[in-house]
Amino acid sequence: MHSTQLPQAQFEVLWRQLTEALVALGQDEDQLAALKDGENLVLMLFLTDPTLPASDQNEQIRITNKSTIDEAKRLQEEGNAYYKGKKYKEALESYTKALLLPSLPAQEKAMLHSNRSATYCALRQYRNAIKEADKAAKLWPTWVKPYFRKGMALHEMKKYEKAIKGTFKD
Repeated sequence: MHSTQLPQAQFEVLWRQLTEALVALGQDEDQLAALKDGENLVLMLFLTDPTLPASDQNEQIRITNKSTIDEAKRLQEEGNAYYKGKKYKEALESYTKALLLPSLPAQEKAMLHSNRSATYCALRQYRNAIKEADKAAKLWPTWVKPYFRKGMALHEMKKYEKAIKGTFKD
């Protein structure tokens, strides 16, 4: 699955076409308008590419409303500011709110889980830090930061051998 962010003008054109088609099928136009105005709108499109083998022809593409991506970035920056100011509980809240937004790319989610891991370490909640690091590593296995975060949490727990192993993929 691919995730892409459309410019607002393209989104509006797509939305208008989708609305016309759904109204023709009997959907309530006011309900559709309310859905569009919601903060967490995600459109799912199924495209067929005749050049792909039959098993791969249906490719799912997710188009996220630009405001969703912007809100996730804003919340992440807000969390980072709280973290730098040692307001760790507020940082966790911001990162969590961002993770609850739909259709975030896996790498974005991994960064948020990694930030939560660092925050839990700062709060000395090392088991939670390890859980968040593991989530980040699962979402982005080639990114080294989650393994580092896990290793740091294990080190703080004085589990030195596991800390050394925790910094590497299992």
